[in-house]
Amino acid sequence: KLAAKQRMNTDLRRNIFCIIMGSDVCQDAFEKLVRASVLRGKSEREVVRVLVHCCGQEKVYNPYYAHLSKRICSFQNKCKFTF
Repeated sequence: KLAAKQRMNTDLRRNIFCIIMGSDVCQDAFEKLVRASVLRGKSEREVVRVLVHCCGQEKVYNPYYAHLSKRICSFQNKCKFTF
């Protein structure tokens, strides 16, 4: 329901959203994203878009998103251009 409310309108975006928001720590979210194979190919851009959207919806700064972004960029260097 929350994914639909946040306008995650494709299965890929809903899946990424659920992984990011359902994880307690950044390393757990990163490992789930890698296991789901969404950090390869065109879907890596969707990961960045969903991550930026989630970060923008927070009322106060949450370092979780910064740590996850840093971890994704160190794993997949091409993501730096999407950010």
